[in-house]
Amino acid sequence: MSTKLKFSSADELKQAIKNVNYHPNKLRRFLRKVYWALFIYYLKPNHIVSVLTRTGLLNYESKDRVVGRILEVQRHFDFSQIQSTEKLLKKIGVLEKTPEGTVVDVGGFLGMSSISFMHENVFSKAIAFEPNPTSYNLLKENVSNNFLEDRISHYNIALSDTNSTLDFELSATNYGDHRIHNPEGDLGAFGEANRKIISVSATKFDDFISKEKDIDTQGIKLIWMDTQGHEGQFLIGAKQFLLSHPHVPTITEFWPYAILRSGISKSDFVEAVQSVYTHIYRETDNGFIEYNMSDLDSIFEENIDPKKWWTILLINKTESVNI
Repeated sequence: MSTKLKFSSADELKQAIKNVNYHPNKLRRFLRKVYWALFIYYLKPNHIVSVLTRTGLLNYESKDRVVGRILEVQRHFDFSQIQSTEKLLKKIGVLEKTPEGTVVDVGGFLGMSSISFMHENVFSKAIAFEPNPTSYNLLKENVSNNFLEDRISHYNIALSDTNSTLDFELSATNYGDHRIHNPEGDLGAFGEANRKIISVSATKFDDFISKEKDIDTQGIKLIWMDTQGHEGQFLIGAKQFLLSHPHVPTITEFWPYAILRSGISKSDFVEAVQSVYTHIYRETDNGFIEYNMSDLDSIFEENIDPKKWWTILLINKTESVNI
C-alpha cells in the first residue's frame, strides 16, 4: 500500500525496485484498486502520494485518475517500452553499450521515463522538460528521491516552435493529458474547452541548446517525446539540431486528434516530419512495422479518431532497416 517512502541509499532503493511486483494477479489488482479508490482518491482532498514502482519511487497527485491509478495498481508505467527501447536502439546501432549517452525527455511529466532509463542503465544521463509547474515540482522531487540528481537535469519549460509564453490547459481527471492550449479549438472530445488555463514558458530546442553550452549535443542518443499533440511544433523548433544530428532517432506518441487540436495543420505536421526523417515505424506487440514516409498523410487520416494513437519511431537511414 502507498505510504510516504524514503530510502537511505541508492543501492537500497535499486534493490527494492527490482523486488516490486509489477505483474499483479487478479486478487492483488483488485485490492490495489480498492485501496486507491477509498484511501487515496475519494476520501481525501488532493494530496501527494508516493509509491514504489518498477520504474522508480514516484510521487503523484492523488486526484489523477489515470496515471496515478496506473502507478498504484500496476506499479509501473510503460516499463516494457523502456526495455524494448533499449533492445531497439542496440539493434539499429544507436547504442553500442549501456549506459551510454543522453536521452532528451520532451514532456517529462513526473519523470517516470527518465528515471526508469537511469535505473535500467539504458543511458548515462537524461534531460527532462516539463512545462506544468506542479508536475515539474513532482519531477524534481522524484529525481531527488531516486538519487539521480547527478544524472537527470530538468527544466520547467515547454519545447515548441516559439520563444514565448503559451496557454496550457489542465485536465481535471488525467494529469498526463495536460496540453498546450489552442484557443481556436472546438469543445473537444474530452471537454478540453472547459479546462483550466495557465501560462507556461516555451522555447525552441535549437535556441535552448545554443544557450546551454554545457550540454554535449553529440552525446544525445534519443529524443523521447510525449507532448499530447505538440510534437509537430517541437520538430519545427528543433529542426536545426535534428538535421545536424541525423543519427538521433525520435520515439514519440502519434495522436492525430491531439495534433490537430494543438493548432498545427496536417500538412504542416507531415512537412515537419518528412523534412527531417527518412523512415517511420509503428510499435506493436509483435515488434515494429515499417511504413513509407510518403504514406504519412494517409496514416494520419486513418487514425483521426480521438481514441486512436500509436507509438512511432522516426529515424534517418539511407536504406531501409529490418526492425
